[in-house]
Order: sequence, then structure tokens, then C-alpha cells
Amino acid sequence: MEPSYLPFFAFGEDDVSPEAHRIGLSMVGKADGELSVTQPYPLYFALRRPAEGDGKPFIFQWDPYTDALRNAQLVLIRITDRGPERVAVEPLAAAANPRPDTLLVHDYAENLQDLRPGGEVTIHTTLAGNYQRLLVPGERYVLLWRGAEIAILADHRGETLESQHIRKTKLPPLILSASSSSVVTFTTRQEAVPWPQRPAETETTSEADFQRANSREEKWRREELRRSPQPSPPPRHPSERVAGASMLSMEITCPAEWTSEVVINLGVKVTYHGEVAGAAAEAGAGGEGGNGSRPIVFHMQAFETDTCDSPREGMRLYRLLRRGGSSSSSSAGSVEDKWEWCGPDNGFGMFEGLDVVVGVGAEDDEPNSDRFASLRPGESWIAPRRRVQNGASWTSLPEDAAVGDRFKYVCKGAVVSWWDWGTKGDHRDTVVKLPCWIAGKVQEPKDDDGRLQLVVPVSNEVEFTYRG
Repeated sequence: MEPSYLPFFAFGEDDVSPEAHRIGLSMVGKADGELSVTQPYPLYFALRRPAEGDGKPFIFQWDPYTDALRNAQLVLIRITDRGPERVAVEPLAAAANPRPDTLLVHDYAENLQDLRPGGEVTIHTTLAGNYQRLLVPGERYVLLWRGAEIAILADHRGETLESQHIRKTKLPPLILSASSSSVVTFTTRQEAVPWPQRPAETETTSEADFQRANSREEKWRREELRRSPQPSPPPRHPSERVAGASMLSMEITCPAEWTSEVVINLGVKVTYHGEVAGAAAEAGAGGEGGNGSRPIVFHMQAFETDTCDSPREGMRLYRLLRRGGSSSSSSAGSVEDKWEWCGPDNGFGMFEGLDVVVGVGAEDDEPNSDRFASLRPGESWIAPRRRVQNGASWTSLPEDAAVGDRFKYVCKGAVVSWWDWGTKGDHRDTVVKLPCWIAGKVQEPKDDDGRLQLVVPVSNEVEFTYRG
């Protein structure tokens, strides 16, 4: 961390008294380090309680939008040739209403955090307008959590608090501490082509209107990208498999017809075929069935997420178009058939933060035990993907999907971030590090400790018809 940021800290990790509880805060922004001044900017906050300490249970109420952004508790710094300059940020009007001193505890109580020693929670939010409106395109900025003392709602010593009224207290104090992980740096940019329907600033004076305009612009730009995509690179080819590594294949399955308000089970079947031919046995002769019959264990993330780092990998949804570019309900197979890509290749990514240690061979009742799978040659594992069509909250099909439209899914390929020979039982003592949001690539060991890259080629294509 830049030493010049230290004066902005109020509570660092070394500033917490022994009698106080401490929660460490880590903050991460977009992986590309850019912020559009007219689109939503995601922020991810990880709260982690140290494993050491008195171990007493307690709960507290905190969320980043209310307690860091809305009330202007994050420090905004502009990087200049003269050094860092703090930018004054005013709280939003809604911040004038403080949280009540007492709270009724129930299952849906807002933003209650109950962290035991070693526990962690990750929260996603969007940069608030009181910050984003101040940003000048082309400048470099830093967002910094300076640390704060917050109230404990209960030091409950393990008893249940369901349906109880609890009161805030600052004895013992609870410090949400700052560190080098609670700093986000980004460069601002103005979109080269303005959104034609962007409301005037006088029409987005409220926080709700400002965020709504940003979200609508983001949606418009994604739609423009979808309709005018850059040429897509080819998918992963079987010839890219590495000799001596494991040989995996993918097969997609789904119903031939999809209807609204129905949960669709879209399965990705991963089959292990043994070792890729062309390399001498690493372990020599003998062993379980020879070199081609060894079991493998692998990280499942590459088959479970829709986003990826490479345009040559990951799940893709396409819609069949007729001549003229409109959606078609006609059957596929015409020489004039064209398939329209239906979504962005990548979502927001995080590549830094508080990594989590995970046991590869963890038992079923242990945390994150479902992040690794083990197969023997000829065995398969299915990564379930559930899709809801036109539901109340979201849909995996385009909003303008019409009855009779034809779609297809294909997985362009995958590169497994960690694998090794053996079963999960053989790896009871093997640990790796995953990012704080868990559903990402293995962070350590880097490059899978030099092990041969496990490339999985493109899957089959499955087509289906939308029936409304």
C-alpha cells in the first residue's frame, strides 16, 4: 500500500485495543481497473473475523451501502502529480435517518452479521451517486475504508436471539479495521458514444433516479454489444489437449422445449476418459490398471460458472435469426440461418481479496467440500445449472424472446484451474486457496504447481424452442 494513504486511516489492524473485538474489512472493485462515469460500478466487501481471540459469539448490523457509501464513510482520493488529494463527499439525504437503537431479530432481519472466529461474509453493492457524480473522466482515484468503531447488537454467548429485541452497545467496542486490502484504485472514463436516451442531470437528482439511469444505460450498451459483436474466436479444439494430462469431455443436456415460469435443468456432463495419449507414464509400470487408469481429482469451477476469462471458453446462448436479422421460429438448417449471441462473455470479476483456504479432500459435512470432484476412467459427473424463464426476478433468455424462437447452448471449452492424480481421499491433507467469493479459480498454488494444463474441448450443441 502507498505510504501516502496511511494518514487517511483511523483504525488500522494495529490500532485495535486488546479488549476490543475486531473485524477485518477487504474491498475489491472491477478487475479491469476502469470505472465508467455513467454505468454502475460494482464493489465487493469481505468481512472476516480473526481466528484468534476470545471466541465469544456476537452479532452486529452493517452493510456497505448504508454504512460506508450512503453516509460517506469511504474516503475518496484523487491521484494527482502533487500526490493524493481527498475529495469531499456529502452523505446522501437518506443517511440523515440513523439506524434504531433496538432491533427485532428474525430470519429476514436486515444486514445482521454473525461471525464466529475465522468466519467470513462477502457483500456486493454498487458505488453510490454521492461518490460517482464527483468523478472526472480520465482521472485516477482511490476508494479507501479508513476503519470505524461500530455498535455490537448483542454479545449473546451462544443462546438464540430469534424473536428478541436487542439493543446496541459499544461495550466491548467492535472495530471494523482498515488495511492494505481495504483500498480500491480505478481510472475513470467517459463513454465514447453517449447513450441517446440518457436523462438530463436535472432529471436524475435523486439517488434512485441516478442508479436507474446507470442501470438502463448499462443494459443498452450490453444490447448494442450483443447485436454488433466482434468476431468470436474459435472454441477449444480437441487437438489442444496436452499429452500426459487427463482427458475430459463435456456434454450438455436440456429439454427440447422451454416454457415460462418453469425451472429448467440444464446439465453439463463431464466424463473422464483416462490420460491423453502421447506421453510416457509418470509413475512407471504397475499401479492401478496402468497409467491410463489412474483416478483424478479436479476443481469444478470451470464447469459451474457462466463467466470466464477467455472468449474461447465458457457457456454461450445463441438465438436463431432469419434473413433480415429478426428472430425466427422456422426450423434450423437453412444455408441462410444465423445465430445471434445472447449475452456478454464476461461479468464483473474479482482477482484480489481475502483468499480462503479449502481442503481438496474435505468430507461432505465440511465447508466448501463440494468444490472438488474425483473420477475414475469411464465415470461422469454432472454440473447442474438451473434456469428460470421469465420469472419475477430474472430470466436467462432475452427479454424480447417470442413464442417459437429457437435457441441453442454450447460450452466453448474449459481450462481446469487445479487438478491432480488420485481420489479426494488421497488428498485429505491437500489445501488450496480460493478467492473470497469462493466461486472462482484456484488462486494458490499458482499455475497448478506447474502441472500439465487440463484443457477440455468444446461441448456438443443443444437446441430448444421457447413456447412462452
